[in-house]
Amino acid sequence: MANQSSGKDLYAIYDTCIAKIDEVLSFYYPADEFFKGATYEFEDRFLQESNRMEQILTEWRNFYTRAGPLNLPSDPETHLNDIKAICEKSLKETWAIICSLDHSRRDLLCKLSLVYVVGLFEAFFTDSVEQVLSKSQLEKFKKLSFRNQVSYLQSLDIDIDDSQVKTSEIDEVFARRNLLLHCGGKVDKRYLDRVGYSPYKESEEIPVDEEYFRRAAYSFRRLAEYLYGVFKAKQEGNYGTAT
Repeated sequence: MANQSSGKDLYAIYDTCIAKIDEVLSFYYPADEFFKGATYEFEDRFLQESNRMEQILTEWRNFYTRAGPLNLPSDPETHLNDIKAICEKSLKETWAIICSLDHSRRDLLCKLSLVYVVGLFEAFFTDSVEQVLSKSQLEKFKKLSFRNQVSYLQSLDIDIDDSQVKTSEIDEVFARRNLLLHCGGKVDKRYLDRVGYSPYKESEEIPVDEEYFRRAAYSFRRLAEYLYGVFKAKQEGNYGTAT
């Protein structure tokens, strides 16, 4: 018998998940464009400052050459180095801004958005399953990783293979999320054992770029839509019989 003690409505659970994922995506795109635009602007400023520094140094050298016997400092190179130091300081500060923007976009925007979306789907998945499994089945379910949860549901005649979303890819996203939360984003043996083949080696930092985040977010959204239909049919007694 399904566990109905939570008092949650299946559609409300689904609707919250989809609405929040869409909310994250609607925030992500303009925020991403902002960071891209700001980075490009400061990169252009950095290039202009570099070119201007060379012009200033060239003009200063030419000035000393043309000055000839005029009453000028006896050590023009010292003044030249002072000017160069001022220009290089400005370049360094501009470059630091560029690095900060790039870090904010890659290491904060993409990773934080991914962690939130995974959490939203995880909550939807667990809360929805509570509506269709018995208490004893639910206890077994909650002890499993996502991939094994899928296998367990299949053993109960709840199949998600028709979702057109590869569960192995979803499971890898869960594993990558765990690295971000528990390992500082560094690959560990548990991750490698869980996902099988990986281009990353142990102790390497796991990346999350915009392409990875967007693919993961839309995959979770599609899977949530499919699962809602499956769970709804199961709840209404129109999708096989749990054993």
